[in-house]
Amino acid sequence: MATTITTELETSVRSLATALSAWNGGDYDPDNPHQRQAATDSIETIDAMIQALHQARSELVTQARRYDDASNARTDELLARLRAERECREMVTADDHA
Repeated sequence: MATTITTELETSVRSLATALSAWNGGDYDPDNPHQRQAATDSIETIDAMIQALHQARSELVTQARRYDDASNARTDELLARLRAERECREMVTADDHA
């Protein structure tokens, strides 16, 4: 996912930069017949980028939750093992004092 979204965003940023440059801040330029289309292209590119970012965010949240679940499971396993080892030591110590 990271490579796909990175590539998609890089391409979109280049397209947006080109379109915004052609738009030229909206100052009417009679020698630039594509100026108005550049504004439309900019808007559409921004909309596509927003959609891609929302999708990327959704995927990242899902991945982060899976990571956290796996990390928490590993922590629970380690804590269970430590508790069991402590109980064994306490039983051995109790037997030694009996």
